[in-house]
Amino acid sequence: MALSPVAFQPALLRRLEGATGVPGMRLSSARSRAFKKVARVGAVEALGPWGVGNVSQARRGDTLPHTFSKNYVHVIFSTKERRKIIRKELQPRLWAYLAGIAKNHDINMLAVGGTEDHVHLLFHLPPKLALAKAVLLLKANSSKWMRKDLSWQEGYGAFSVSSSNLGPVIRYIRNQEKHHRKFTFEEEFRAILRRHGIEYDPRGLFG
Repeated sequence: MALSPVAFQPALLRRLEGATGVPGMRLSSARSRAFKKVARVGAVEALGPWGVGNVSQARRGDTLPHTFSKNYVHVIFSTKERRKIIRKELQPRLWAYLAGIAKNHDINMLAVGGTEDHVHLLFHLPPKLALAKAVLLLKANSSKWMRKDLSWQEGYGAFSVSSSNLGPVIRYIRNQEKHHRKFTFEEEFRAILRRHGIEYDPRGLFG
């Protein structure tokens, strides 16, 4: 049963006695005033180590008026059924178009690359945009630009990147053609999952 404002203060006093093992322990005058204020509003923000509610008021300087984030993400997705339909002569235009989509949605694109059957993106995700929404915007708009010639797979891989590792990831994305002379997309993607400690079912990984 919810505690009423009247019953609220005695109930917390009983918790205080239980926490200290001192029956009838009394609060300091400052704590007492805080309890009376809490009892009036009937709410507690948090219980401290003594079981006592910590009452706080918003004062000038206590609030954070802006949002700060640094969320770099390496995103990978392939064409539907991994068909090799992103022709080499088309790739620079598609990479530029993906970067343009990102810019229109305040996504800072740091690198775009890939091969005939998949794409790598490295971007800074703005705090107002969910990752799934960002990927959907990039996929849907680029697919429309290519019309019926390009369909993307439904899923994607997304991996966080630290600021100190941006350079190596950018070089990796820009050197995709060279990298895939030795490895297939499937081999590359499995290796990235293992590197990030992500478990997966090999039987259903690529649909």
